[in-house]
Amino acid sequence: MPRLIITLTADQDSRLRSIARDRSASMAEVVRSAIDALPAMPTIDRAERIRRILEVSGKYRSGLPDVAENHDFYLGEDLLDWRSS
Repeated sequence: MPRLIITLTADQDSRLRSIARDRSASMAEVVRSAIDALPAMPTIDRAERIRRILEVSGKYRSGLPDVAENHDFYLGEDLLDWRSS
């Protein structure tokens, strides 16, 4: 089995240890289970990704002059609105 060395934040390490302890499993088993639970990601080549981006670029208008600079703010705002509804 191939070996992998990863770096975790202190919080990630604490959560991983807690999950492993609760499951009576090793941390490696928890990580492998999490990877197995990920949905299969379709492989899309670079040319196809660029084609898809260009297909929608400029297609929609927000009416806001600063979306390019503040997109994270607007996405976060919409997410909070969605969660509270």
